Amino acid sequence: MRFYRDGLGFDLKLKWTPDAPDQIRWCQLEAGAVALMLQEDVSGRRPDGELGQGVSVCFMCKDALAVYRDADGYKIDFESPTDVPEETEYDPGVHA
Repeated sequence: MRFYRDGLGFDLKLKWTPDAPDQIRWCQLEAGAVALMLQEDVSGRRPDGELGQGVSVCFMCKDALAVYRDADGYKIDFESPTDVPEETEYDPGVHA
């Protein structure tokens, strides 16, 4: 939650807290015209393997390099329009 709110600037708009007010099981976050919903597995069991394995989330934004982050083991992709050839890897030592 901290990553989405503090790191990406989303605001918490709706939440479902059936067990306790500080335990959010589902929420809707918004940033401008974008809405994102997050839901916890209600079974209470943690998936086998590493957290984030098999999950990929991609955000299309104006400037991907300005918001690049890697949170909690999940692979989150940020993309923005560019004229750089496909499959080019980002090099932080090169400034465009």
